[in-house]
Amino acid sequence: MGVKADKLMNQNSGSFSDKIRLFILGALEDIQSSVAPSGGLATENTLIEVRDKVDDGFGGNGTEYLFSSAGVGVTGKAYKYVVINEDAVISHLEDDAAVDLLVDLTIGVGTVTKGMIIRAKNGKLIEEMTLTSGSAVGVL
Repeated sequence: MGVKADKLMNQNSGSFSDKIRLFILGALEDIQSSVAPSGGLATENTLIEVRDKVDDGFGGNGTEYLFSSAGVGVTGKAYKYVVINEDAVISHLEDDAAVDLLVDLTIGVGTVTKGMIIRAKNGKLIEEMTLTSGSAVGVL
């Protein structure tokens, strides 16, 4: 493990996923700093792309707090995944190809427990979601 990765992983603040994210980013920076620039430009660019994709996957574009409000749904967004913040009931969930994710992911209408991560299949994004109770965090 590199110096930067060790330092970032051993920080006492932040959630476990924040620590993992920082560790991966630090490890990639450690690797990148050891790549010789002589003819290694493609490798350096590849590492930068991997780092950016990891950062993006962990919510590098931000998050939004979603909560139930008399069945008012969220539309016009594109979430990579949704994390259930407190036990919730989802009455509508659709990806960017208009696939009903309650059926496709066999979630059904019922209580979804705190901590569950919901992600559409095959790289699709979650575009519509209606909570009738509870709350969630949408990762952009």
